[in-house]
Amino acid sequence: MRKHPFVAACVLAALIVASGCAGPQNKYRNWSSYGGSLADIRYSPLTQVNRSNVKDLQVAWTFDTHDGFPGSELECNPLIVNGVLYASTPKVNVVALNAATGKLLWRFNPDKSRKVFFKMRNRGVSYWSDGKAARIYFAYRQYLYSLD
Repeated sequence: MRKHPFVAACVLAALIVASGCAGPQNKYRNWSSYGGSLADIRYSPLTQVNRSNVKDLQVAWTFDTHDGFPGSELECNPLIVNGVLYASTPKVNVVALNAATGKLLWRFNPDKSRKVFFKMRNRGVSYWSDGKAARIYFAYRQYLYSLD
């Protein structure tokens, strides 16, 4: 079976989260939507990684989705919210990982009865919160799931 570790951007994001971006002074602590924020800022004020040391970065962890198959793809924009990385997999499951360690927290399979043998492109998940409740939104086939 061919392994599908998460892409370098996902691992780099987890490394940055694990290296101390938490704190009340950090306005952009989370990467809660595509592009980093609803304003698509693609910005982080973190200073641990810069032009002089980026070449020294090493992979902190990888995660095998265990659902890759010949010809499958993994094209998702992982989100990081409060230290949890959310992403979709080649067989269009949703996984939640500890962003610092890569440990699987949970997996959601929207259709356990169907076997996926062909490419199903999915760009990932979306996050919403009103400060009290939080949801991960995920589209699969003709359905929209709200995971809490």
